[in-house]
Amino acid sequence: MLTPNTVYNFTFDIDNVFGTFTQYKMEILDNNSNVLATEIGTDANGSLLWLELNTLSNTSLRGRYSINLGSGLYYIDTDSYWPVHTEDIPARGTLKAFFTNFKTIRTFGEEQARMEYSRFLFLFLIMFIVLGFLSYTTQFDVRTGGGGLLLVWPLVTLFSAVGGFQVSYIAQDVLTSSDVLFVTREWISKWTVWLITSMFAGGYLLNQFVKERQ
Repeated sequence: MLTPNTVYNFTFDIDNVFGTFTQYKMEILDNNSNVLATEIGTDANGSLLWLELNTLSNTSLRGRYSINLGSGLYYIDTDSYWPVHTEDIPARGTLKAFFTNFKTIRTFGEEQARMEYSRFLFLFLIMFIVLGFLSYTTQFDVRTGGGGLLLVWPLVTLFSAVGGFQVSYIAQDVLTSSDVLFVTREWISKWTVWLITSMFAGGYLLNQFVKERQ
């Protein structure tokens, strides 16, 4: 496999096992069978041919190799083939990669709004099941008077950072332009849930601070 817009060396190494050469030739063709480059040798005993070629935006390249022993041109290989494209390997093995790929699961629906809403509810359901179990077994929320918010906040921050709580239509009725001060539609769509959670968590911490000072 070759990469687009990259220069490669192509070679054709041939010796005199066929007989005495009058000519041997290497041609590189594009996906439409147009000849892009040609290199010709005339050494009677054969030699190494090579050429440099930029793949540009071709989707594939093909090699065509021929010899002439004095009785005409004879093709010895026309099937050499190289696909040309950029291999996009998605990131895997990290938590961020998991949630990034998680956003495009078709189980949540094909339509953008349905997909976002279903993913939104699913993440909240999983998050509160886990936090509910931890709170039930450790009594952390009861003992701290609502300290579970401090556990919710980092999870919401993580999910928001990778777009798990992004709902594109949230900002459509809130902002009439694409940029209001430092806030954009994209920012609101991505961070609205985080902002609300941060307000609740901040209120809890402020309340605890006031109690400690009394």
